[in-house]
Amino acid sequence: MITQNSKGFDDLIVGFHENALKKLTKNLTALDNKIYISRDTNRFIFIKKVTKKILSSIGMFDLTRRYYYDTLMNEYVYLLDNELGIAKNSSITNELRLKILLYAAKMSYREVGEKVCPNYIFSKTSIYRIIKDTIVTDISQNFELYKKPSSIVHIQIDEKYEPVNKKNKYKRKEKRKDDGERKLRYITATIFAGKKKGKLLNRTILSAFTRKELIDKINFLLVNRYKQTSDDTVYLSGDLATYIRESAYLISPCKAIYIPDMWHVMKYMNTTDVKISKKLLIKHPDKVFNELLIEFTDEIKAVYHLYKEDHNCFNKWKLPGYLGCSQEGMNSHYYCPRFAKVANRFSKRNFSKLVTAIESEVNNTEIRTSSKKFKIPKPIDYLPKEAYEDVQKYSLDTSDMKYETYKMFNKIKYGY
Repeated sequence: MITQNSKGFDDLIVGFHENALKKLTKNLTALDNKIYISRDTNRFIFIKKVTKKILSSIGMFDLTRRYYYDTLMNEYVYLLDNELGIAKNSSITNELRLKILLYAAKMSYREVGEKVCPNYIFSKTSIYRIIKDTIVTDISQNFELYKKPSSIVHIQIDEKYEPVNKKNKYKRKEKRKDDGERKLRYITATIFAGKKKGKLLNRTILSAFTRKELIDKINFLLVNRYKQTSDDTVYLSGDLATYIRESAYLISPCKAIYIPDMWHVMKYMNTTDVKISKKLLIKHPDKVFNELLIEFTDEIKAVYHLYKEDHNCFNKWKLPGYLGCSQEGMNSHYYCPRFAKVANRFSKRNFSKLVTAIESEVNNTEIRTSSKKFKIPKPIDYLPKEAYEDVQKYSLDTSDMKYETYKMFNKIKYGY
């Protein structure tokens, strides 16, 4: 039955979450009962039941589990928490932590707090603290699944500057723009092989704060994802920045050819009243630069220096299989919607986590989140053993030893 009442659909969604929470609580209770029945009763002495509230991506629920005393280790434990990897003092699940990170990569912290968890609202400060406490680990194995592409692999590089918090530990790596505001520099890249209906095929986006880190990532992907060897050639494109042109020499798995981005070249060449066409620049570059000699701007000088270094730089646009450069568009489409807003301010660590979330979703790779503050407990073997062996203890008398020997054994025994 189709209803025009939108409230009915909302009630259906709320009911779905409530049923899911009830089913989750029931399964956790059943697992706790199973542990209680099958545990080693001589080692784990039941103390009491304890309830804690936990927030998940489907809402808040009460986790009731048994509290035990471990006679072997002389400590109190929650066997259910250890079995499931639930941190002792944490009130949110790691899957909610991951969802918060993925949401924060698309919207503001305030919007994340309102939308990420049903029937519960986080403040933007809470979202910030959760992301700050989050550890992000890339566990994807998708790199091995790619076959070697039939098209030539293209690499395109660009850089972006984003606002950062004033209180930042990385002040030496920050750069200032003309307005004096601190900007965080990061370098973005896109690797792809082939294009169909304007869409890049076999695409991977990545970023780094330094060129070395970015080149290391590119070299790893060229070998493991794109299966490039020393017999292959890739095209490296970007604007006329020196670090991009020199990056072609740092690509180690295969040969790399630097091709200047046509859009940037033509933009620089048309900074005067004289309009220059691409066709004219390719066929008669010397004539073009002679005509513009009087009106050389800084942009035209950059193109002229590029031409002096490589007289075939414009003819490379006609290389077979070259598909052009669109890194400016990639930045605008994936990074700028979140980071280019004026009101945004990020620390370097949080910025890196959000970028990782963006790239994992675009590249279809898997990431895992955990907490720096709340450590995940290790599983305990709670099943009974056939017999216990008493651990023998030895006492070493060091009173009659020489000073050097006495000092060595005390260091082993006490750690100092």
